[in-house]
Amino acid sequence: MHIRKTILLMATVLVLIAGLLLVDQHNQAIASPSAEVSTAMDTTVSADICSIQGITTNALSIEAAAMRASIPNGEKVDATLLERLLAEEAVEFYVILSEQADLSKAAELNGKDARSAYVFEQLTSMADKTQPPLLGYLAARGVEHRSMYIQNMIHVKSAGLAEIEWLAARGDVARISTPPDARPDPVWKSMTMEERVEAIEWNISRVRAPETWALGYRGEGYVVASNDTGVEYTHPALVSKNNAPAAAPAPSGTWVADRYHSEM
Repeated sequence: MHIRKTILLMATVLVLIAGLLLVDQHNQAIASPSAEVSTAMDTTVSADICSIQGITTNALSIEAAAMRASIPNGEKVDATLLERLLAEEAVEFYVILSEQADLSKAAELNGKDARSAYVFEQLTSMADKTQPPLLGYLAARGVEHRSMYIQNMIHVKSAGLAEIEWLAARGDVARISTPPDARPDPVWKSMTMEERVEAIEWNISRVRAPETWALGYRGEGYVVASNDTGVEYTHPALVSKNNAPAAAPAPSGTWVADRYHSEM
């Protein structure tokens, strides 16, 4: 731990010195610019000062930039992940492997079943071929993880700087990414139950259903099925139109959420 802190401190000092040298060089150039470069200098000085040996300082704090400089192939690690490592001992991330499955030949196959089988085989084969060394290392370290194959990557639930350093140093790792933040749920304004029943939900508006309704397509005569155990079939908007209302037994071949859970 003391050695790591010393390395980070030294890297921070080197970054600061490099920044001061760059600023000094640009100050000298600005004081006596040559005719050839004077017109271009305005657009390049700011970019050069903000870039120190490939480290973009406007995307990283000085401490995170120093951490990246201390990691072999540190440019593979997301800036957000580095910032989090400054405050947390263990973080969640995705390890994206360099080699990804080539699915281009799927277009040459006839039939959905043949294409689906080919794509599944290519994806899983690539994961099986390339992931074992990384999975073995994570398992030996006691790191919780999950193999994924649609994109050839590994979801690491919680690991620290040592694991990230080991992964980033490998040639078969393309990058180490921070999981995206989930979109927060929309905020409900205060409504009565009657207003909620009549209101158009945000997700319905997002798929532009009101525009379809305006064209005269209202869905009359169609039966809609939901592959979901979370439907509130007693909702006022559904209960009178449900094929299996709460007061009646479910018709043959159908089921509703509460019956399903009771059978489970």
